[in-house]
Amino acid sequence: MDEIMDSNKYRIRLRKVTIGIIGLLFAFLLVGVYKFTKIRMQTYDNLTEALQNTMNVSVLNLENNQLRILPKEIGQLVNLEVLVLENNELTTLPQEIGQLRNLEVLYLHNNQLRTLPQEIGQLQNLRTLYLTGYLSNRNKLSSQEEREIQELLPKCAIK
Repeated sequence: MDEIMDSNKYRIRLRKVTIGIIGLLFAFLLVGVYKFTKIRMQTYDNLTEALQNTMNVSVLNLENNQLRILPKEIGQLVNLEVLVLENNELTTLPQEIGQLRNLEVLYLHNNQLRTLPQEIGQLQNLRTLYLTGYLSNRNKLSSQEEREIQELLPKCAIK
């Protein structure tokens, strides 16, 4: 945490926070009032609820949470630049992922994804897409799959 002062007279600036199970409720009450730029969730109870009122977040790290579903509310994070979803159990991504116009880096490796939504092609600012081990049945993209993704995201490096 960057600066915290104990009085309402002073502005609180939080640039980065790591949230564990105990501080989750308190931390997300703050999110609607103050500006977090980085959030890392180590454990979650209700991700849909947690994503509400978090428009100012630029980095969201949800790695190692055993996520199976990413809520459509992810599309509300219009200022998101980095989204870390690695090492989960995601089988699909919501179409709303395409609303993340400022997203530059997306980590999807080590999930159970079968396909990527067409809306991924709307991520025109995406520069790096990490996909190693993203498929449920194999570790690597076929050259055809990589070509299709590259056509959707011509400015993006696929790793």
